[in-house]
Amino acid sequence: MAREIAAATVHPLQVPLIANVTAQPLVDDEDIQREMVAQIVAPVRWIASVERMVADGVTTFVEFGPGKVLIGLIKRIAPQARLISVSSVADARAFAAESSGWCSTSRSRWLPAHHAV
Repeated sequence: MAREIAAATVHPLQVPLIANVTAQPLVDDEDIQREMVAQIVAPVRWIASVERMVADGVTTFVEFGPGKVLIGLIKRIAPQARLISVSSVADARAFAAESSGWCSTSRSRWLPAHHAV
């Protein structure tokens, strides 16, 4: 698996990406590839990852896919967070309509290591 990940093309990040293994932001393609390999065998630091995102100013979490397991976990860690579950085509359309103006109405500020979107 490590060879396949190393051979994959990783494009520059447009938004911060927090690694579940370290709960730290990933900055470059080598970091991303290293963490992708590590997360296969290392425990996930879910609580620390969510806490890091909240500390960095994340106020809304969106879970895509069936079920609401991650939303439930985040609710326990960050009860003040806005939580959105997208588990159907109808949900996806509603989310797309709602979120389309989030970045177009104000300049997003990301971590210093990243560019604003």
